[in-house]
Amino acid sequence: MHYEDFADRLKSEYDLFLFALSGRYLSLMAPGAGVSPMLINGLEQGAWALRKTFLALANQSITDYVGSTALAPVSELAQGFQGELERATRQNVAMLAARMKGVQMGELDAVRNAHGAMGLLLQRKLATPEFVVTSLLGRTFSAAPYIRTQARQFAYQSELYRQMADLALTSDLAQVAYDDPNREGNGRVFSISGATPGYPSFDYLAASVFHYNATARIEPHVSP
Repeated sequence: MHYEDFADRLKSEYDLFLFALSGRYLSLMAPGAGVSPMLINGLEQGAWALRKTFLALANQSITDYVGSTALAPVSELAQGFQGELERATRQNVAMLAARMKGVQMGELDAVRNAHGAMGLLLQRKLATPEFVVTSLLGRTFSAAPYIRTQARQFAYQSELYRQMADLALTSDLAQVAYDDPNREGNGRVFSISGATPGYPSFDYLAASVFHYNATARIEPHVSP
């Protein structure tokens, strides 16, 4: 499935981006190195540069996947996914900067409270960052798997819109198909445009049938 391959590739690219961010952070947080405003600024500049590179590569991957498709819904999906990538990467860069600033404050506390505080601070400085993303609904997810889920949904729904555009050349009716013909909902007929009376529209079915991680396909409707 092309959309699964696309999602795996985007996740791999995001994993590399996070690995580069972690490397940037850990290289600056060497044992014995104090955390100064200049160090924090250096981290932020390097992180924003890594973010810019990742977004350029990701946007090119999105453009390649969309190809020459001139469908408004697919363009909207692409723009939405690009916005999600921008938001997630912004959060991850800000998280690293906040973490370093927290270490800076911790160093001051450690000077005041020397009993074991330095050891705890060193552990915190050298720990590999764990990246998370907070969705627009306020839920927190591990960053790379979240990006894969968003990438798959973008690619999956783009594929569905392409299929419907082809089917609509000959009929407004299409049907849901699963690999398991006995699955509930298999063969359900819907109206591509939503204009054919007596049939649900694609938009109506989107949340319940063509949702995140769905495996439903679209096939031509064949009258019994």
